[in-house]
Amino acid sequence: MYERILRLLGRAHKAEKNLSRRVFMWLMYAREPLTCLQLHDILSLADPTKLRTEAPMDYESAIVISCGGLVDISLKSYRFIHLSVKEFLHSDSSVAAEFTRSCHQCDLEISITCLKYLAIKVPEEPLSGQLGLETSPDEMNRRFPFLSYAAKHWPSHTHEATVSNTAPGRRNKSDTLKELIFLIERFLNSKLVIMTWIESVYILQSWETCFSQLRSWAAYGSKAIFKKKLPALSHVADETLDLCKDLGVLHAEWHKTLIRCPVEIWGDITAFTPSRFLKPTKATEVNSLATISPWKDSICSVPLCQETQTSSNGTECAVLSIWPSRKFETEKDRFGTQPSDKLLGEISSRWIATYEIWSFQGDLHRLCRAIIHLEDAEILAQLQYTLNQGFWNSSRKLQFPTTVSATLHTFCILRTIYILHDYNSDSGPNITPLVLHLDFDCDLARRWPGPGARAYR
Repeated sequence: MYERILRLLGRAHKAEKNLSRRVFMWLMYAREPLTCLQLHDILSLADPTKLRTEAPMDYESAIVISCGGLVDISLKSYRFIHLSVKEFLHSDSSVAAEFTRSCHQCDLEISITCLKYLAIKVPEEPLSGQLGLETSPDEMNRRFPFLSYAAKHWPSHTHEATVSNTAPGRRNKSDTLKELIFLIERFLNSKLVIMTWIESVYILQSWETCFSQLRSWAAYGSKAIFKKKLPALSHVADETLDLCKDLGVLHAEWHKTLIRCPVEIWGDITAFTPSRFLKPTKATEVNSLATISPWKDSICSVPLCQETQTSSNGTECAVLSIWPSRKFETEKDRFGTQPSDKLLGEISSRWIATYEIWSFQGDLHRLCRAIIHLEDAEILAQLQYTLNQGFWNSSRKLQFPTTVSATLHTFCILRTIYILHDYNSDSGPNITPLVLHLDFDCDLARRWPGPGARAYR
């Protein structure tokens, strides 16, 4: 029966046969089932003249019909109607051979497709489209359906394709293998694409597998045998090994930050952990790291909270971040309901805030960055207020009021208002702090304890 169906498909137009071949390839060799949206997304990349403008029901019908009913939709994914269909396509049938290719050829095509998707379909910016704004896996899949597959699996397909196409006895110098090597080299030279990929694998929580598979491919390609046999492969593999080393350092130093907030790859991480494969911000290039690095070891690995605000004309964005002390980070999970006065004093010390303004005009770049030392007494008072309100437990977060004005020139931390006068000055941003007095509001004075008051019971 399957042979008869495939013979009928063989009489179809070339475009329909190509569509069925690609669908069969993805269903046979994909590492995980593809959703309808994922398959449509990647097929539109392979053939931009087809499927792009069709409604979902139209392309779903087109795929099912072009495959002769051997494929249907189950749980929003395309599947063979029966396992025996896949077994027949893997058989030695000459009819099946017209619609399938070897596994090493398919791994080559899939890895090339994944790399093209990362380079063409995914923007070279934070996946949320806004600096400092996180995105969820669901939101990422909605905007870029195939990204989750491409980001997770291109290293494994690349490894399998390279090993099978360079195995002893196989004289494969195909243009397809050369294209794969070229695309990997282009990927290595695309700093923003690499940063987007890093953000996506941390969103998907697949960094360990991805980095390990990429390292395995690089180790294979850098073998001495390829230095003369395939010098292009050897060179790209050596470069990839360097990238893997940087990824290892990045994960070792920043895994807590990236796991909790993957979009931070676009923040200050490149200042603290520079890599020739990652693009630093313009502010990082201008400011001496000596003015930034002293706080790295004394503050939390991740900010306590962040406030973002886009300007009214949409050309700039401000990011206000609160960074507790490292002592706070190490001790907060061990706090009881009544921490000692000594401990409260220790964890209230050495907090800082950073205020950044970014421009979306041209390449994304930072216009200014201010580091603000927060008063120990103000932090202590807020911690005491939190204890008094009963928020200090594992299920509730510390309250820390912040806000940023629509003009981006005014922001507030606790009861201090900061006014930004000039951020284009050579000496750095000019900021004036204004403290809101407690007698401004009777209720405020009652609820806000003085630094020496014991605000909990």
